[in-house]
Amino acid sequence: MDQGIIFVPLLICGMLGIMMAVATGFSYLWLRHVEGEAKRCPQCQSKGAGEVLDYELIEERSYIESDVTRWLPRRHRRRALPVQVEEKKYEVNYRCRQCGHEWRGIAMEEERSPSK
Repeated sequence: MDQGIIFVPLLICGMLGIMMAVATGFSYLWLRHVEGEAKRCPQCQSKGAGEVLDYELIEERSYIESDVTRWLPRRHRRRALPVQVEEKKYEVNYRCRQCGHEWRGIAMEEERSPSK
């Protein structure tokens, strides 16, 4: 039996595994960067130093999004279901771990689920 037949698929699988590991690592680092920027202290500019003290729900919206099919190809549009969207807006109070400065920010949360 020719060993080249086994070697090529193993090489392809190994390369795909390496690419997935690199993509996962970059995604993790990007999310850490974004979170650090979101919690940057406005006074001392320390990145990621914002500690959440408390939060309060200030706005809540629920609606059905029926125009979810505009991005689908025509053959799939009849099978697409409307989506129930729930949006929540919070006022978040932070305290800097470095200098003790307190500030407020706004956080948005969106949850999508198939409509019943």
